[in-house]
Amino acid sequence: MLAMVAALGLSACGYHFRGGGELPGGVKTVYIKQFQNKTSDVAIETQFTSDLVDEFLLNRKEAVVQNEKDADAVIQGVIRASRTQTISRGANLQTQQRRLIVTVDVSVYDRAGKRVWFAKGIKANQQYDVSPLKQDTLANRRQAMLDLSKKMAQKIYDRLTENF
Repeated sequence: MLAMVAALGLSACGYHFRGGGELPGGVKTVYIKQFQNKTSDVAIETQFTSDLVDEFLLNRKEAVVQNEKDADAVIQGVIRASRTQTISRGANLQTQQRRLIVTVDVSVYDRAGKRVWFAKGIKANQQYDVSPLKQDTLANRRQAMLDLSKKMAQKIYDRLTENF
């Protein structure tokens, strides 16, 4: 009885499980186009696209199609900005940690080319350590970008499947 009361209370407040909503505009199948990259970070569009495909395959495998002609809709993303900011310094004012911040815009278009969903300025961030050795710092930044890409894919998927 207590479980039933709790379930009713959760459903009344609008709580839902991640990825449980429908895609916008009655879309059932999607083709995910290669993201466009408007930043100076080389080839990150491939990782961002791949991670979004993986997120769909993890949560809604039947929704992803390999051919644009077979899809109810096409998802297109643009990586608009990538920047870093210092988040901690040591006693000698040397940077110890940075935060990488990436901003993307995502659109969903139906078969007729009508935009059925749009989200501008989706941001994700990831911190990384700064090393006295430049190559170590660059390796840490590359790993941060990989981690950030996965976070971004989750955010995009969650935003697409919100049903409030």
